[in-house]
Amino acid sequence: MGINGGLFYKPANVTDCVKMFAAALAIGISLFHLYTGAMGIIQAYALRTIHLLTLMTLIFLFYPTGKGEDDKKTISWLDIALAGACLAIDIYLLYNNERYTTREWYVGEVTEIDFAVGWMTVALLLEATRRVTGWALPLVAMTFILYTLFGSYLPYPFTIRSPSFTLFIDHAFMTQNPIWAKHLGNTPPFGFF
Repeated sequence: MGINGGLFYKPANVTDCVKMFAAALAIGISLFHLYTGAMGIIQAYALRTIHLLTLMTLIFLFYPTGKGEDDKKTISWLDIALAGACLAIDIYLLYNNERYTTREWYVGEVTEIDFAVGWMTVALLLEATRRVTGWALPLVAMTFILYTLFGSYLPYPFTIRSPSFTLFIDHAFMTQNPIWAKHLGNTPPFGFF
């Protein structure tokens, strides 16, 4: 029995609605992974996109930043916005799946939307990592990102040939290498068994 004697639970506030949505999303992604792990009928890039961005959505909902009563963390509007951004990027990438998987790497066009969505994904991934693991791993990742982008300005033994910001996003976000690499491809089918 739900609250107020009804059959279904009636959420009392926005936090309850978000918790119900997060629980439904967690159950849905678990069932999706069980199905794809058993059947294996989805293209790799789409599977990795769904896996990473849906779990990032759950991270922003299950690891909130807001402070509530007794120093208990509550979901803030920022957490909801970041979770919504992850879902929006997920939908955008699935909608453009064919273009992403059939384009020539480093030669195909990188649109302004691709550029913005790529940087948003990198920033959201770093923030999700910080929420789960603390500051150490994101700081290491940010150090290497900054070194990649600005290493050409360092003195001789440390200098590298830095790519443009567009080429960096082309490599990190629009190919199946850094963010969508094989290690991410191994997680969905086997991680839920």
